[in-house]
Amino acid sequence: MKTEKFNKVLNKMLSAIDHHARTGKHKQVDFHYRAEKRTSFGFSDWKKKHQVESTRSFLPEEIFLSSDGMLLVRGFDNRYNLKQFSKAVPQHFRSYRLDRMTV
Repeated sequence: MKTEKFNKVLNKMLSAIDHHARTGKHKQVDFHYRAEKRTSFGFSDWKKKHQVESTRSFLPEEIFLSSDGMLLVRGFDNRYNLKQFSKAVPQHFRSYRLDRMTV
């Protein structure tokens, strides 16, 4: 079951990265990021509880291997996907661990 979920995330990301490589345009991937498996920083329980419910929109560009041996996806958070906001506010460049994502 865990492998199937990971493969589903990986396939979606690879498809979007391939699209970006071929066309130069981003393809958005929506996913959930499990907050309970985050860093040990002391976020409040409210933030952790509600982050699991919220969907993140992401524009992936590449997958790479970290020095710790973790697979990461590098790209842009697509928080401002309306045209009038995306020009006013720059997108945030981020990396996410693949094993913490669910689609």
